[in-house]
Amino acid sequence: MTLGNNQTQHIAVVMQQTIASMTQSHLDYSKRSLTAKNYAVAISQYGDFARSSGFVVPTHSALEAWRDTMLADGYAVSTINTKLAAMRQLLNKVSKDITDPVLKMNLRDWSSIDGLPQPKSQDDDNETYGKRLTLKQLKSWLS
Repeated sequence: MTLGNNQTQHIAVVMQQTIASMTQSHLDYSKRSLTAKNYAVAISQYGDFARSSGFVVPTHSALEAWRDTMLADGYAVSTINTKLAAMRQLLNKVSKDITDPVLKMNLRDWSSIDGLPQPKSQDDDNETYGKRLTLKQLKSWLS
């Protein structure tokens, strides 16, 4: 979908209001919640990426490109997923304040960006979950 200038400006205005709310920018920094601070960092980092990459609005493809860039830059999967969650939250909140049904649908589509699958950990394996060495076994193994 190609957005007109008025649509882009309307999204930008609503997005700025939503960002202010999500990041609790009306509060002193020390009084903001950790979630609000994390939202602020993620949204700011996306903004930096978007400006340097030429993206105007956070479309699905823009968020995919950001995700792939963070992965290539060596970010941890959980960090990438946390940042994408902040952008999904932003787009979902903006879509609630947009009355144009087409824009609303597009914002919701853009927010459907998939995170990355978490790497398996030992605790994810149901066969070995909870099976740990006893103290006696550990001492025997270490000696």
